[in-house]
Amino acid sequence: MTTQYLHSAEQPRPLVRLSIPADALTIKPSAPTNALYDCEWPKLYLVITAPPALLHTDPDAAKRPVSWPLNLLLFEYIMRLARGGTYNVLAAECALSLRNLKDHLLSTFATTPTQRESVEFFVTERHSYVLKKLRFDEDGCITLF
Repeated sequence: MTTQYLHSAEQPRPLVRLSIPADALTIKPSAPTNALYDCEWPKLYLVITAPPALLHTDPDAAKRPVSWPLNLLLFEYIMRLARGGTYNVLAAECALSLRNLKDHLLSTFATTPTQRESVEFFVTERHSYVLKKLRFDEDGCITLF
């Protein structure tokens, strides 16, 4: 998940603030109701658990997953983005909700840059983004890989 940008001579580069593995994401329906009439349709929720890096420093983070209501428009918007589609399709309906989720995840799960020993960012290579990593050792040396 990117938020800030590293500024370089060429262009801004997205800085990775949070990485959530795919196995930390689940889709769950809302609890069924026992009402026979006038009951609501079940809702789907994207449940995001804490990333493993956070669990090492805060074991209680596993008890605080984030649930996000997921409707058909949001699902289609996310799938389009994930497959490289244009961000402007359905953006008016979904971008604010997705931004709110991103802000909530960062405030819940992200660590500050001083707590990390590496920084990840994206650079453009041949019309696509490539993930790069800077690692800082205890002597202050920087390694790019």
